[in-house]
Formats: sequence, structure tokens, C-alpha cells
Amino acid sequence: MLRNPWSKSIFLTLTVSIACGAAHVHAAPPEKPAPPLDLKTPDPLPAKIGDTQLDKLDAGELYALARAAAGENSYHLAAIAQYWHVKKSGENRYDLACYLARLDKLDAAFYWLQLAASEEGVNSRHAASVSYLEPLRKDPRWEKVARYFEDCNRYFEQVTPPRTVLILPTGYRKETPIPAVLYLHGYASNPDDFVNPAAQAHADKLNVALIGSSATLAKGPRSFVWARDHDADLKRIRAALAEVADRVTIAKGQIVTLGFSQGAQVGLEIAVRFPEEFAGSILLSAGSQSNLDKVEPSPLLAHRGFVLSVNALERPGTVKLTADDAQWLQGAKAKVIHKEYPGVAGHTFPADFDERFPEWVKFVLDAGKP
Repeated sequence: MLRNPWSKSIFLTLTVSIACGAAHVHAAPPEKPAPPLDLKTPDPLPAKIGDTQLDKLDAGELYALARAAAGENSYHLAAIAQYWHVKKSGENRYDLACYLARLDKLDAAFYWLQLAASEEGVNSRHAASVSYLEPLRKDPRWEKVARYFEDCNRYFEQVTPPRTVLILPTGYRKETPIPAVLYLHGYASNPDDFVNPAAQAHADKLNVALIGSSATLAKGPRSFVWARDHDADLKRIRAALAEVADRVTIAKGQIVTLGFSQGAQVGLEIAVRFPEEFAGSILLSAGSQSNLDKVEPSPLLAHRGFVLSVNALERPGTVKLTADDAQWLQGAKAKVIHKEYPGVAGHTFPADFDERFPEWVKFVLDAGKP
């Protein structure tokens, strides 16, 4: 899972449970699907390589070491570091399965892949195409496991509540209307990935509420995706705003969507459809597909601000989508900043995000001033 600079939530997280009927009668929860392959637990991987005692490193160091090793095609080291990361964090089993598959350790890879599906959720579309898992897709057991991904996804959609994160300026009082930045995360991520002490500092400096909304569909206990259905996604966003209404008063028309990847495009397309509610958007490496050709630009867009950021060497489709979005917004007479980071690859937040974020929020909010 990609992490952005605002990770490790230490703030208030709100969750919602939905009661069935006026008497609050809950239907029996569905049973978690059983894994199709009966595989024994793989042997532990070494705790030490050379002079490095891997089991003494923290989870973040192990994850970074595994990614770096995989980038150099050193999958043996990547698998060992990832194994100890999983043991310490209880997360990212999918990556471990990928590294083991590269080493043709198929039983072990299937074991961890099934655990990833049942405990974290697996992006079935990604698993069907990623090169790491090609050895598993050639195995006759793959079809059963691929169906298991879908079964687990449906299970999590039924049992995982939506999540909303709220960060308020220090000393804020609810009777005071303030702007809000609404964070919309990327594919198969969650809103907790955007908060750390820097987020509180931004809320204080800008005097804005920071609100993180999980996407519309749960694919795992901490994995959500946007529906790419504007009505469904807008309903989820409005529900998130309603959840925090007892703690913050948002100034009318002063909501800025801040989205990464899939969430960036979702935030943009909702903001341009409802400019009376949204001040504009900040897009970071927009993903998914554009439906702007179906939108009739509102005259209000001439008083709305949009910031579009992308790494120049990341996926060509992402770079093109960002450029197409910027062109559409300029045609709609919106105020636009289109920033490409030259020479930078990787589908990630900009390296200078914490520095640029206050500037970009101010640009969007100032666009609506007389």
C-alpha cells in the first residue's frame, strides 16, 4: 500500500454502524468465506541477513527495505524483509505473496495471498494483471483463489463500516464557520492514511477543518474504493460531512476537495458538478477515468480554483488525464494551477507537499473572493 506524508492517524476517527429498523434489530452478520486451498503454514524466514538483524528493525524500516530490494530485483531479500514486516505490522501480506511468487515459492505465495484476501482484502483487478503474480496465474489453483478474492470483497462490503476522520484547529468552537478540506483517498486505501502531526499544524495555520472520508465501497477492513458512480460517491461524501456536523460548522461553499489518485478524480468531478457547495479541488496524480465530457460547465466555475499536480515520469495515462483535466477546467474559465514535477517517477504525493499544501488551499479559497 502506498503511504502519503500524512500517515499514522493519531486523531479522532469516527465510525458508523447502520441499524436495521426502528427497533435497532441487526441482521446476522455474514460468515467470512473459507479459503479454497488447505495449505500448511510456511516455515519462518531468517531473522538475520549478514550483519542485519531484521527482527530488531521496526515495521516501517522493514517495509522500506523490502521495497528497495524488490526495486533491485533482489526478491530473496525483499521476501525476508517483508516477512518480518508482516509479523510486526499484521499488514501487507499481499506484497509478501508477490515476492514469494517471484521466487517460485508457490505454496507459500498462495498461503499469504489467501491470508491477505481474508484479513486485508485483495484488489482482484490488480492481482489479475500484476507481473509479480504471473507464476501463480499459471497454476491450476489460481481460478479458485481468484474467486476467493471476490468472495472476500463482497463479505467486507457487508461488514465494514465507513470511516470519517476529523481534525479541527486547536481551540476551535463550533459556532464559528470555517472552510474545510475534504480528503478523498486513492484506490484500496483509507482516510487514516492522511493524518499525522503535520496535518494538525496545517489545520491550525490555515484555520480549516480537515475531514477524511473513506470511499464508497469496502474491499477489506481498512481498504475502500470509490464506486465511480457520481450519485453513490456524492452520497458517501455528504454522509461523511453529516457525520461531523455536530463538531464543526463549515462555511457555505468553502469545501476544498483534496484527492489522491482515484480520489482526486472523484473530488474534481463532484466539485465541478456542484460549484455552489465546493470551492474547488486539489488533485494529486489523478487516476481512474474522466467523465468531464458529460458535464455542462457552470458559470460559477469562473470563480473556482483548481490545483492539478502530477509526477512527470509516472504512468503516461495519469500524466495525460491530469493534462486533459486542466484543459477542460481552463475551457470552463476556472482558475487553474497545473504543476508537473520534472524527472520524478512514482505514483505518490509530491515531495514538497507539506510546503505547497497551504499555498494551494489559499489559492483555491481565494479564487471565490470578489
